[in-house]
Amino acid sequence: MVRHETVGGHLVASVSTSIFVAGSIAAAIGIGLPRLLARRGMDPAYGSGPVATVIQDILTIVVYFAVLHAFGI
Repeated sequence: MVRHETVGGHLVASVSTSIFVAGSIAAAIGIGLPRLLARRGMDPAYGSGPVATVIQDILTIVVYFAVLHAFGI
């Protein structure tokens, strides 16, 4: 087992925080984007496919770097 101090507490905390935040945002997009498209009269299937995946991937990278910056890494 790897000790917390040997890996670097800030790095472990920042990666786990960014995974949690990115997963939460991805879930919100996966639910919200098809609903938004349905409200506008568009086919909600567009929001649950590649469009949602691209948005989630971009936001995951942005969240990761924002959390690293917030932790000072």
